[in-house]
Amino acid sequence: MQVVEHLELSADAQALACGLSRLNDLAEKLSSLFELPGTWTYATQLVLEEVFTNIVHYGQVGPADPIIVDVRVEDGFLEVLICDRGISFNPFADTPEPDRTSGVDERPVGGLGVFLVKELVHSYVYERVGSQNKLTLRMAIDS
Repeated sequence: MQVVEHLELSADAQALACGLSRLNDLAEKLSSLFELPGTWTYATQLVLEEVFTNIVHYGQVGPADPIIVDVRVEDGFLEVLICDRGISFNPFADTPEPDRTSGVDERPVGGLGVFLVKELVHSYVYERVGSQNKLTLRMAIDS
């Protein structure tokens, strides 16, 4: 499997907007490369933004440690590997299911991001390897 894109993003909250812009550009580039619809682009941007923002805000990643994003393509899937050296945190096991039955005004703010990521990707895997969090997301690219 070949890496088609590699990004190193700052975990500094002051650089959040720059990182988000680079991730949005990445989704647009991949969409163009594989001739995917705008809905795919939007969903991919949402997934990447959610994961990146959570790492920056809650991951306690040191300022000298970049967040690495590697993108590969295999068998009709885009595979995104996101690595950071923050605290150990599995968003898929350690995040409670959101309340989707109460009205919007009755729900607490937040908590839908991980749910949306789970809904928008084909598969997801979290691993803690040494001092790194490794999150692998697979999204279909067959049009």
